[in-house]
Amino acid sequence: MFSACLALGCASAHSAPPASRLELRIDLGNRTEFFEGEPIYAVLTLQNAGPDTVPIIQFGLVEDWLQWSLRRRAGTPVPHRRDPYVNWICPRPGVPCPPTDPLAPGAARYRPLVLQTFWGEQGRLTDGSYYYDLPAGEYVLEASFRYNDSVAASVVAPSVSLRVRPRTQREDTAYAEFVHWAAIDVRHWTDAKLDSAHAWVSQRLAADSADPFSVALLITSGARTVDSARVARYYDLMLAAAKAQATQPAGALAAIYLVGSGFKHFGHRDVDVPSLLGATLARDVARDH
Repeated sequence: MFSACLALGCASAHSAPPASRLELRIDLGNRTEFFEGEPIYAVLTLQNAGPDTVPIIQFGLVEDWLQWSLRRRAGTPVPHRRDPYVNWICPRPGVPCPPTDPLAPGAARYRPLVLQTFWGEQGRLTDGSYYYDLPAGEYVLEASFRYNDSVAASVVAPSVSLRVRPRTQREDTAYAEFVHWAAIDVRHWTDAKLDSAHAWVSQRLAADSADPFSVALLITSGARTVDSARVARYYDLMLAAAKAQATQPAGALAAIYLVGSGFKHFGHRDVDVPSLLGATLARDVARDH
């Protein structure tokens, strides 16, 4: 697995015992090269590698505590769209603020995402799908997490380098089809368009279980209907994608959409998602969420 990790022990008035060790790593799924327009999936993992439980701020809940940055190799920052965040106000002394999450020894917390939903230039999908363009070039992804209210309580993941190259003709065709569906404005989705989009995803997964567009398009089209049969079909496809790409960040991201009440409510009441994903990253993410 292509990842980078660093163990860092910090002590402060509010931090864990000195013996504790937190590891932060960035996982791009054993890849360093992507074609232009390809969704780039990443997972940030915070793991307790020490012998003691460490109280942490809920991982990924507050953007100000979890810092990501993407820059070009030369150092120029890539434009960043901030994630929504919570500004905690704690009126009562003695009440943990923000809420803490006890991270047991060996346990981990995960945050999967598509890089282009946070970084990049304005493009054809920016307005409709909040999907930005990353032009061809070399980039460096960095992350750090401050796990309590002390500025000294930070853990940093070593940077990860990646390259975006121009598309081949075949990739250009697939990307154009992805853009065709992902560019549909939320006000213009119809059941017929949704059926066609989901059929395209099904065909893509059948032809290539590692298809990079399927999960990204499912996320984009997920809330476009109230028809229960179509919602069930959406979850069927998301489960198929999670199983097909369970060892990869894309499968981990898909897994998050399968552990909420919606999946259970629409035709999957007795399905235990983690048990279907084997000993994989997607299973670990599903259990965490």
